[in-house]
Amino acid sequence: MVALLNTFGYTLYSLGLGHPLAVYPFFDKVVYEPLRMGRQPWPVHFELLILYMQKMQEEPALYNFGTVVEKLGSGDFMLEQAKVAAEEHYPASFFRAVRGEPRGGGDDKDKGEAKYRGKVTLFNESSKTACAAWNADKTGGGHLAKHVDSNGRCKYYHGCNQWVKDKGRSGQCLSTDHNRKEGCTYPEDQKSNKPL
Repeated sequence: MVALLNTFGYTLYSLGLGHPLAVYPFFDKVVYEPLRMGRQPWPVHFELLILYMQKMQEEPALYNFGTVVEKLGSGDFMLEQAKVAAEEHYPASFFRAVRGEPRGGGDDKDKGEAKYRGKVTLFNESSKTACAAWNADKTGGGHLAKHVDSNGRCKYYHGCNQWVKDKGRSGQCLSTDHNRKEGCTYPEDQKSNKPL
């Protein structure tokens, strides 16, 4: 992965699409530094990199290598989306704890990142925060165990997590008719790429 990212950085520079002084600090912030710290497995940080680059592609006037992390943040929302995507695209054997033990192998620290094994059909109807797992897959898969209570109910709202301008500081669409992956139908002039 590191070799591919280096080659990608060289290609961006040779095509005039990105300068190393912007591209490589971006790679370091999103992939290399978190991997050095052992925060998440490499597929999660790779998927996080893809999510940030998708934002830059969708709105190049708003985001670039030097600003995308600061504008979107690297908090729970982006990281949860990256975790769901990584678990979907990579074999479970890649998701191992630091000592090389499979996740969910009995260590309390690992249980927080373990995938919920059951099907989630219920959700917290009073939550004002949309569920990232439901937005990635409406069938109910992809939830982390720490986001599901003992009754099999998701702790978040199963509605679209598109940020909107007319519902307050952290307003989201929250429509249950669609999820963000399918495409939000909220009025375009009220959509936002980040919380206000």
